[in-house]
Amino acid sequence: MVRLTKSQAAEYRSRLSAWQSFADATELMREVRERQGFYAVSQGAAKFWREMHVALYCAGITHAKRVRLGDDPPDFELDYGDHRRAFEIVNALPPGRQLGAEYDAMADLMNTGKSVPITHLDVEGELEDAPLAVDAAIRSKAAKGYEMPLVLVVDIFHFVIARSDRDAERQWVRSAQKALGSFIEIWLKNGSDLIRVTPNGISRLSHPWPAEA
Repeated sequence: MVRLTKSQAAEYRSRLSAWQSFADATELMREVRERQGFYAVSQGAAKFWREMHVALYCAGITHAKRVRLGDDPPDFELDYGDHRRAFEIVNALPPGRQLGAEYDAMADLMNTGKSVPITHLDVEGELEDAPLAVDAAIRSKAAKGYEMPLVLVVDIFHFVIARSDRDAERQWVRSAQKALGSFIEIWLKNGSDLIRVTPNGISRLSHPWPAEA
């Protein structure tokens, strides 16, 4: 696995900025991942890969017809046939967690066999911190005062079990509801589970049915 050059990253980003079907965008993303491996997450120039990863998840779970990266704002757009939506992404991370460092270490392990230090997972601490982190992430984006109508996707990396850790989820939803004046909807993504908060109500979406089923 290797890091992309700046020109290679720019070329891939340009291709993913054009409207594509879910299948075509997925294939292009697979090409980048096979080339980069874990660097697709850790490399700064590959930010487009991380954004499209979230875009494809949202496209699949809501049955969008086409997808493309945006000009920041938005981070990406989805085309549903009769309407389009623009999306902005924000991460909610446990204190001290750095995805870039983690995935760099995993890439080094694959490339060189060099050992990777084991990080202790503080499950209880992550659960307690999750509502604060989600609230701070939403408020940081709301403070930007975007002029265009956007859906905010909060990508939550805390160890929270969907449908089980209800108190944490309720607090996420309350934070999202407070920010609906800044966004047309707020989607709370936790792994393969998504809570959709709109002015008209709250719903939960699960991972799409496997295409081969």
